[in-house]
Amino acid sequence: ARAADARKGLMRFAAGAALAAALAACGPSDPGALLASNIAQCEGETYPEQRLAACTAVIADASAEPARRAAALVQRGMLRAAEGQHARAVADFGRAIRIDATNTDAYSERGSVHQQRGFFDLAVRDYEAALAIDPRNSIASYRREEAMRGRVDAFREQLTQLTEIIARDP
Repeated sequence: ARAADARKGLMRFAAGAALAAALAACGPSDPGALLASNIAQCEGETYPEQRLAACTAVIADASAEPARRAAALVQRGMLRAAEGQHARAVADFGRAIRIDATNTDAYSERGSVHQQRGFFDLAVRDYEAALAIDPRNSIASYRREEAMRGRVDAFREQLTQLTEIIARDP
């Protein structure tokens, strides 16, 4: 009976050791390696859900440099914008700007979301903030011109509607 108990104990120990080894092999145990892996996945070409989780992990990692956390917020915001989660995307871009006020991508991407939603004045303001940091930012410059055209088109539409109302009831 003692020999049987000893064998069971040895088998449990072996199974536990095998499980611990398997879990250790599943991911990097070094926090720096884990952060590097999450950064690579956040910025990589994986599935959106995996990128979102990796970006969230980078954002939550206190050891990540502020510029890295801001970049992860921009990436996560872009993913959220692509899924139609505009308010959450704008919040991510705003948080990135609070962490790194020189991140032109955060301003430009937030401006893009504002523009998609028809908030042309806010979009122009964000594009101009990006251009104040980097006057040669061709993406922000192009998008600013598009937003300005959108603002003019919206004004024309309002003017047309008011003209029609006045024509019906002078």
